Amino acid sequence: MALLFIYGTLMRGFHNAARLDLGHFLGPVRTAREECSMVACVDPPYPFPGVIAGHSHIAGELYDVSTHLLRLLDDFELEGQEYMRETIALNNGEHAQYYRLIYPSRLTVVDRHAQIDFNKGENCYRWVNVE
Repeated sequence: MALLFIYGTLMRGFHNAARLDLGHFLGPVRTAREECSMVACVDPPYPFPGVIAGHSHIAGELYDVSTHLLRLLDDFELEGQEYMRETIALNNGEHAQYYRLIYPSRLTVVDRHAQIDFNKGENCYRWVNVE
């Protein structure tokens, strides 16, 4: 089993959430250190977020997933091509795997998008559902 931090279309309420049905939801979390930024990849069929180096927190969800599910998610996230799976510290004291966007990217990337919410007081980005 492995801890997985997610921050985009895999979160509950978003259109790829069913991919985590075999995982165990542990709760909302955010990154522990202000070392990230969020961008939107706007290539079809739908926009999705990417986390890159920066100076802010990222809000998301924490899951406990099997090695098998992690491999399936690696395939879905195009691990090694569009994203790299790495470890990040979380505000609950845990360290979890997450997918960092390989940047610069071959994808069309923008730093402002309707689904990127930035809370200035918390210095924290989150991906929001606008559907």
